[in-house]
Amino acid sequence: MFRFAQLFLKDRKGAVAITIALMSVALIGLIALGVDFARSYAVKSRLGYAIDAAALYGGSNIASPTVEADMRKIFDANFPNDYLGSYNVQFNPTVDVNNDTIAVAVDASIPTTLGRIMGIDKIDIGTKNEAKRQVTGVELALVLDITSSMKDNGKMPAMKLAAQGLIDILYGESTTVQNFWVSLTPFKAAVNVGKQHTSWLQGYNASDFNPSSWKGCVMARVGADPGKNGNDITDQPPSAELFTPYRLPKNYTNRFGTYTIWPKSGAVFEELHYGSFKANLPYYGGTPVYGPNVGCGFPITPLTADKTVISKAIDDLNWWQYVGGTQVNTGLAWGWRTISPKWRGLWQGAPSNLPLDYHEPFMQKVAIVLTDGANTWFDTHTAYGQKPPSYNSSLFDSKLSTVCSAMKSEGVIIYSITFGTDTNIKIQKLMENCASSIEHYFHSPSNSDLQATFQQIGSDLSSLRLSQ
Repeated sequence: MFRFAQLFLKDRKGAVAITIALMSVALIGLIALGVDFARSYAVKSRLGYAIDAAALYGGSNIASPTVEADMRKIFDANFPNDYLGSYNVQFNPTVDVNNDTIAVAVDASIPTTLGRIMGIDKIDIGTKNEAKRQVTGVELALVLDITSSMKDNGKMPAMKLAAQGLIDILYGESTTVQNFWVSLTPFKAAVNVGKQHTSWLQGYNASDFNPSSWKGCVMARVGADPGKNGNDITDQPPSAELFTPYRLPKNYTNRFGTYTIWPKSGAVFEELHYGSFKANLPYYGGTPVYGPNVGCGFPITPLTADKTVISKAIDDLNWWQYVGGTQVNTGLAWGWRTISPKWRGLWQGAPSNLPLDYHEPFMQKVAIVLTDGANTWFDTHTAYGQKPPSYNSSLFDSKLSTVCSAMKSEGVIIYSITFGTDTNIKIQKLMENCASSIEHYFHSPSNSDLQATFQQIGSDLSSLRLSQ
């Protein structure tokens, strides 16, 4: 009897079976959980990808009134409905315009499959990210057409609105943004560099402008032959070659005859007169406007960090009637000089340490140039003097191409815009070639197209960094 009891106690066959059965249940449960957790990991990874895309989009469009709805669309496009059985997906963006921050959190659940063996019906998943919009270090030169054709079809107000929209995108609600400066160069057939810069001149005599005064426009640096290329197509500073002040001759001859332009008793000087047809140059066959500065428009606003300064300069723009045509090359060359390091410390009103060097780390130099027409030269006064008999538009087209190439060789990013329905194929192709790439060229036939163009450029110039 005792021996039988010993044998019974030593028999482990049933216990092993029970142990194996219990271990099998646990093993199956762990495998089931492993499968479910692998699914949850795949869902969380896809959620992370989707909110990254949404946050990046939101950061670059943070000022948009529909930014949250648009972010939701981006999220939905990247996280399909019912992905791997997920449900109760909660997408929660938080937009902080003042701090340029987009925070995105998302929660979801997935039902378990074999995990229910362990009494677990679902797995909750959460992930979040934050995108902080940061405007990269930029010296931005705005080069904008103010020729008389900008009076047509509301183009001038549309351009100002679009440019202000760009500034709003880049600054947000801040007055200044770290390492961001903007200049403005209005152009026609001459550019006003600012009447305070008399030290840049040669042959200047204040009495030559009596009873007015030199307004600030200068001649192109090509000597007596406008067909030659000189420092009119470079960023060389006044130390390399001084400028001759722009001055309409007293006795002026064009196709209508010879006129004594100034001085004249009771004369209305052109520099006080823009944005209307109250008087016309002889070119138009009407009553001439008198003065040495005929055709000299608004002055350059040099690089400024202050949003209010550049916004006011844009707001003050108007189309200018009395011009000698459109010379985009002249405008772009002067826009280039506002961001060229060769002009560091020369621009009164700009910080003395600007412009920065070419290829400065973590900085970009950018120019946006807009014209509503082809290069032309009427027989009124321009930065190249009076139109010679041999003139054709290819002269300024060639100069513009040279300026564009020189800027790009220094690493300047050029966005070019043709605006309105009057821009022909020739100027469109010229401006397309001027741009840094095909993606940097925009043809904007309508005012609404121009708004979209400047919004796109503003988005391009905004960069993001993920802070979590």
